[in-house]
Order: sequence, then C-alpha cells, then structure tokens
Amino acid sequence: TDADLWETILDGRVWRGEITNRSKNGALYAWEETITPVRDDSGRITEFIAFGADTSARRDLEARLRQSQKMEAVGRLAGGVAHDFNNLLTVITGYSERLLMGLADGDPLRKGAAAIKRSAHRAAALPQHLLAPSRRHTRAPNAPHPHSAPRSRAHVPHSCLLQRRERRAHPAP
Repeated sequence: TDADLWETILDGRVWRGEITNRSKNGALYAWEETITPVRDDSGRITEFIAFGADTSARRDLEARLRQSQKMEAVGRLAGGVAHDFNNLLTVITGYSERLLMGLADGDPLRKGAAAIKRSAHRAAALPQHLLAPSRRHTRAPNAPHPHSAPRSRAHVPHSCLLQRRERRAHPAP
C-alpha cells in the first residue's frame, strides 16, 4: 500500500515493489519500482531516487501463459474422457454386432440392434469433434454437398412419441 511505501522510505529504508499507475489516457498499467532514500552529510533524508519499469507486458504474458496451461489441462482431461467414452462405445458396438449375428433376418429385435450399432458408430465421432479445438493443427471444415441427403436420425420408438403426445394433450392442472 501507499502507506507502507511511505513508511519504509521515510524510515530511511529501500522500498521495492509493484504498483499500479494510471496513464494520461486513463489506462492502468503495472509498474515495478525501487525507491531509495538519499541522505545528506548530517544523515537527514533530502530526496529519493526511484528506478522503475513498466511490467504490463510481462504481466499480460504471464496471464496468457496461465490461460494456456489451463486450456492444456482441460484438453488432457477431455482426452481422457474421450478415451474412456470410446472404450464404452467399443463394447456397445461389439455386443450389438454379436446380437445382430444371432438374430434371424425377420426378427423384430434386429431393427433395434441395428439402431444401437448405428448410434454407437455416430457417437464415436463426437470425441473427435469435441477435441478438435484443442488440437494444435487446424483442419479445413467439411462442408456438406448441397445436394446430399441429410443423415438419418436415431430411431425413436413409436410408443415414445405417443406418450409425448398424450402428455401434451392432457396438461396437469
């Protein structure tokens, strides 16, 4: 604080520290300074000599470094989550394939097992999309062809749709 600064130098000791100054245009900036009292022949303090430097650029770089380190940590965490997610999808895909192999072509469960497998394959792309911003290299975005058909949606059982309609048709009082 200013009081500490003045107490130190008026006591005849050297003060070192960082202060925040305001420029003529009103912007704040960090300033590292050393203030040394100067004494006359009788030992009385007659003046102060100050040496200082603007440390705003260094502070900005330090803040950017801290932010970069935080982003790196988040990226590592996301990478671990993506790895675990992919392991789970491998199990889901494997069991859905085994289920499909064991079901006859006309079996009504086959459609659901195929939907599970398709959904697991689509979900496998999610970690790649989530991790893309944290990667150091950039990739050109894949723009869809204007005449391409939209990708299929996940199969929603008809009974779920009916339940939703019933809930909307009979709102709670």
